[in-house]
Amino acid sequence: MKALVLGGANCVYADAEAALDLFTPDIVAAVNSIGIDWPGHIDHWFTLHPDKTKDWPGIEEALRQRKLKRLNKPVVWGFQPARFIDRVTPDWSGSSGLFAVKGLRELGCMHIVLAGVPMTKLNAHYNNNQAWEQAEKYHRGWHRHLIDIQPFVRSMSGWTKSILGAPTVEWLASEPRRK
Repeated sequence: MKALVLGGANCVYADAEAALDLFTPDIVAAVNSIGIDWPGHIDHWFTLHPDKTKDWPGIEEALRQRKLKRLNKPVVWGFQPARFIDRVTPDWSGSSGLFAVKGLRELGCMHIVLAGVPMTKLNAHYNNNQAWEQAEKYHRGWHRHLIDIQPFVRSMSGWTKSILGAPTVEWLASEPRRK
């Protein structure tokens, strides 16, 4: 299975468009607010924040907004049981983007492409244009799990692209192997 992860950086739409030029995903996954704003079908929605935060309405309100737009209800993932969480898996401490990668690997996805998950401070959030000051603190979680994800994950932009590489047609057609 091939999956596309939609993250929260301001490059998410450009990254997604470029990724969709390369392949047709079997699964589309969203993290946090992009799940409200993405105009298409989403299969899985990942959040480490089931409740309202400064920049996120919480999953209950997010689902309501998606329903008002007449969009489908995805399977919602969290790191602990909570209202409106359908599936639970432990957090890898690398941001909601890495959390999505973890869940998609549990589903058996062999090719996961990150769009809007550069993990850099300068790539502002797409919906509020604020720099993500905490981005680098999550790099440790990505490094800790790099050996587990590197064969299966590529990124369209930023720091994650530099450590994982960019997706290619050849990689998407290959059989991933652990190094």
